[in-house]
Amino acid sequence: MYRTRAVKAVKKDFLATVPISHEVTLKDCVRNALQRIFQDVLRLFVPLM
Repeated sequence: MYRTRAVKAVKKDFLATVPISHEVTLKDCVRNALQRIFQDVLRLFVPLM
């Protein structure tokens, strides 16, 4: 893929994404009890999809 349009497209996308990104902290990842229960219930149905 050296010197192809795909490499330029990936670089362009990366450079466009960097300014709107933010660091993910532990606070962002902490879930409350309701979220945890809801996600656990959804995980039960994932194999059926």
